[in-house]
Amino acid sequence: MIATATGGAQVAIERALGWSRQLALTPLHPAAYILIEVIVSMALGAVSVIVVFVLASLTGVHAPLGTLIASGLLVILTSGVFAAFGVMLGYLLPAENAIQVASMVLGILSLIGGLFVPLAIWPDTLQTIAPFTPAYGTMHGASPLPARETDVLRAAADGASVDEVGAQLYLSAGTVRNRLSSAIGKTNARNRADAARIASENGWL
Repeated sequence: MIATATGGAQVAIERALGWSRQLALTPLHPAAYILIEVIVSMALGAVSVIVVFVLASLTGVHAPLGTLIASGLLVILTSGVFAAFGVMLGYLLPAENAIQVASMVLGILSLIGGLFVPLAIWPDTLQTIAPFTPAYGTMHGASPLPARETDVLRAAADGASVDEVGAQLYLSAGTVRNRLSSAIGKTNARNRADAARIASENGWL
């Protein structure tokens, strides 16, 4: 995400060096130039994906080859959105600002999406926005549980009491009970311990 966006923002540096004026003298169509920049940025992101997959295999994470290839290609293809975002910033902003702005915007979206802190601490408005941010899928891919229920279930997984979970996540005891009850129902579990086990086995926590 960050690699492709900041790679696209390199356009600003090329503009500052005068490449745009040089390209205007060639037969290369501006749309083709933009497409090339997006593809190059996606290639930079692909390097990050490959490194993550290699490190995962070295640390004992295994999956069928077809699944690895399909998921890797999906990540690389969808990174085109961030590459285009970076290229847009590269055209709109000066070279000294484009990469910093791209990183800042993606950092804020990742924060709101629950990549760095539990979503349960955010106001309800931000929790509603979270599923529409790019980092949300990273943490809550195929889970049937919304972020707020996942956070409560994760906090309760070690046997913490309702009051302890509430204190940890800054929630009232009633809110914790409601979210635990909802999580138990959505996982078809008998109790919260069973719900935590099911969620953990499916990679939802």
